[in-house]
Amino acid sequence: MIGEVRSQLRRSLHFGAWVAAFLIPLGSVIWIDRARIERIEVVSAQPPWSVSDTARMSEIGAPRLIISCLNDEGLVWTDQTRQMITSGTPRLRYLDYENAPFGVALDSPSPYRWWLGAMALVCHAISGNSIVAAIDQAALIADPLLLLILLASSFSFVAWRSGILCGAVFWFSSIMLFPFAATFFPGIPTDQGLALCCVLWSVLPLIYAGSGRVSGRWTLFFAGIAGGAGLWVNVADQVPILVGIGIGALLSMVISRTATKHPHFDASEAPSWRIWALGGAATTLLGYLTEYYPNHLGSWELRTIHPVYGLAWIGGGELLVRASAVIRRQPDAWKPRAIVGLVLAFSMLAALPATMWHIKSLGFLATEPSMNRLSKLADAPNATSTLNWLTKEGFTQTASTVLIPTLFALPAVWLLMRVATHLRQRCAIAVALGPLFTALPLALVHLRWWSGFDVTLLPLVVLVTEALSLSAKPRVAYWIWFPSVAAVLTLCLSQSLPVRAKNSPNTLTDYEVAGWAERDLALWLELHAGTNDAIVLAPSHTTIALHHYGGQKGIGTLERENHDGFQAAVRVLSATTDEEALDLIQRRGITHIVIPSWDNQLDFYARLGIGQIEGTLLDRISRWNIPLWLRPAPYPFPTIDGFAGHSILIFDVVAAQDEATFYSRLAEYFVETNNIGAAASVSKILNRFPGNVGALAARAQVAAAQNERNAFSHLIDTMLPLVNQSAIRRLPWDRRVAVAVLLARAHRYDLAQTAYALCVADIDGTKLRSLSYSSLYHLLVLGKSLHSSIEDPEMQELAFELLPREVRARFTN
Repeated sequence: MIGEVRSQLRRSLHFGAWVAAFLIPLGSVIWIDRARIERIEVVSAQPPWSVSDTARMSEIGAPRLIISCLNDEGLVWTDQTRQMITSGTPRLRYLDYENAPFGVALDSPSPYRWWLGAMALVCHAISGNSIVAAIDQAALIADPLLLLILLASSFSFVAWRSGILCGAVFWFSSIMLFPFAATFFPGIPTDQGLALCCVLWSVLPLIYAGSGRVSGRWTLFFAGIAGGAGLWVNVADQVPILVGIGIGALLSMVISRTATKHPHFDASEAPSWRIWALGGAATTLLGYLTEYYPNHLGSWELRTIHPVYGLAWIGGGELLVRASAVIRRQPDAWKPRAIVGLVLAFSMLAALPATMWHIKSLGFLATEPSMNRLSKLADAPNATSTLNWLTKEGFTQTASTVLIPTLFALPAVWLLMRVATHLRQRCAIAVALGPLFTALPLALVHLRWWSGFDVTLLPLVVLVTEALSLSAKPRVAYWIWFPSVAAVLTLCLSQSLPVRAKNSPNTLTDYEVAGWAERDLALWLELHAGTNDAIVLAPSHTTIALHHYGGQKGIGTLERENHDGFQAAVRVLSATTDEEALDLIQRRGITHIVIPSWDNQLDFYARLGIGQIEGTLLDRISRWNIPLWLRPAPYPFPTIDGFAGHSILIFDVVAAQDEATFYSRLAEYFVETNNIGAAASVSKILNRFPGNVGALAARAQVAAAQNERNAFSHLIDTMLPLVNQSAIRRLPWDRRVAVAVLLARAHRYDLAQTAYALCVADIDGTKLRSLSYSSLYHLLVLGKSLHSSIEDPEMQELAFELLPREVRARFTN
């Protein structure tokens, strides 16, 4: 009776341990993700300042959530998913919003778009929201859900094979190791998380192959399938891991040579790497056909999945089989048939580097700017190498959370070299160490690979935990290993918590303000451009953000398919003459040049063109020596705590202006942006046009801004004899408005009435959009004071809509 009670109590405790080991990490993941989602909602709830209200986003179907602050990848994936769903094209092969107006051919694989799109359709079906809103929701849950699926499956597998203790250590390590955990944070959807899932499952089953606890053939075949899926998702992340698995397999073979001396090891249980290779090659071919059949099979693009990877994989697997025979000194290892097989296997493996050399492609070795970022977070370190990062920033807390977990490999190496360790465990550790040996050098060169390195650590953590727990001295595990793991993971956890500004939870960080500004700018451009044909020349991230939030097209992104657009942006910005720049701009149909002060990427573009910034178009713009076909637009950028001093320069590409009009508009721009010193300098240039009404009006505006009443009165007196209907009609429409407002300010309401009537008589949407917000506001105030208004109700509504929210509120009140 007592024995039955004890047995039942033991089973209950075992079940309770399973539940606790499962729910505690699960609750931690949900808590961290919920905190980050709440933070995204706080940032996204900030209203736009340059348009009337948030209803504008709903009108144009623009995303509301401010995600991926200063991170291109999340915006790119959501935009591609939106185009995939709205166009009904499951395999997206063309983007019209990059390299405008020509577009780009897209070769990136589809699995992650399908995952994100499936989440969006589920959200759409449940909530009934629009597809755009559903994709916003999917961006918040897609990667966290992917992590939960990965953890649930891998935890169950590890706990089944190695016990609940190893499963718990594995799960806690998975959710705390940084930057791996950051790969799955909400609001930054990228394919890296899906790629790392495939990487983990391409390694994890292999540590149990030949263990006697699981069917080795099926385990190898499944690991091959996972590796093939990883090639489909991202060859750059998966190929080095496959190479590492091969290295680990060879190391395992060397160690297993002592099998004949070990009483509990059957050499027939050694993994058959041929099955592993066949599973991976078959999956690679299936993924390639699914992705590109039937219209895109002729491409030799090796930066994505291609059958040549499967061919090389088969060759590599066969070489491992032959190597095993040689290492084990099997009698048939050097027979003619075996030698022929060895040559064929080597030829298949060599097909990959030979093809890369023949087509002059780096293939899976190609680098992208995102590989220099440690994680997807906005404030993540960005450097050309780990050494460069440490040199610039020192051994910071972030550096410690990244580098200290590398020490987990030391106990694994010790157990590998320790003869007393069970041979099966030594072989498993050898296989797991192989991917780590390839991931670590890559992480030292590319910061992004530290996430991949963390993935290779996870199987080692499991094996070390298992070996130490089952050793003759388990105290080592309980008093050294477990506390060390807990301390390191606690340190890593600090990096996973959402960052808030120091002053208040509702105060935004610089990165969040930049995201907020880009969303507002996109809405402002969409409203003021008045057309879907707006094409912007801006830094890569700004270009992507403007399309994401406002639908504007661009040319100068750093996406790998956009080589032509990138070259065009470089040529425009580095043009040494205004005529050359205008010719290039007109070929591309560029309508706006956007220069945010917090992103100096355009400097890099200009310098890349001629080796220096001096003498380029960008240099002339920065010195305000701008050509006559550019017109600065006074975008109302507010003063924000912690973000003071930043601004956004916007230039409209217009028909060539006469000098009087050009400098008049430039003076007005400087007045409206409160740059009175620059306005005064331009006013001196306008002295060259003493008989031009528009120039006199601009000079009077500058005098008023300087509070120089005598100068203002003198300029008004000089202008009045020149003001008549004929003179006003000859002025560009925006200059008519300036004259009308100025006359009212000088209390010449009779002439102001005439000028106002001429303005309203031929008003249209294009002319209204050409006005600055200040000029538009004063025009409406003038109409109200003259008891007149814009007769066309559509134009009246558009005029109010063009006003910033705060300015409109002042007018209506």
